[in-house]
Amino acid sequence: MFNKVLTPFVSYFCSAVLSLCFIVFPLSAHAENQPQNFHTDWFLKSSESARTWWYMGAFSLMGFIVSQSDEKRGACILDWYFKEPQKKEKILLKAMKDNPRFPPPAIITGLLFKDCGKFSLHAGG
Repeated sequence: MFNKVLTPFVSYFCSAVLSLCFIVFPLSAHAENQPQNFHTDWFLKSSESARTWWYMGAFSLMGFIVSQSDEKRGACILDWYFKEPQKKEKILLKAMKDNPRFPPPAIITGLLFKDCGKFSLHAGG
């Protein structure tokens, strides 16, 4: 019984944390220089270490949330970035430079849909 109550709570909590990862960090990192809308061209002006930190958080949380409803895709998301982070950061950098008006989460999601298949970040799939 406890597990039936706790599991949805954990899933919703992780979804909320992921949202914070996608929204709060970019908004707070350089608030004084932040544009009205968070797009990749602004994100690319962040330091390399700030981008790496953001990627690590985004991929960790996305992988965890997706794994709650689809373990195979969750593992794919984690492996996509963490098996070769330097290589994947180059791919991400190129994709973001090619698409500067899209937000980083959209670019990441597009790349992951291509390589891991479609998934949902909503609790329960």
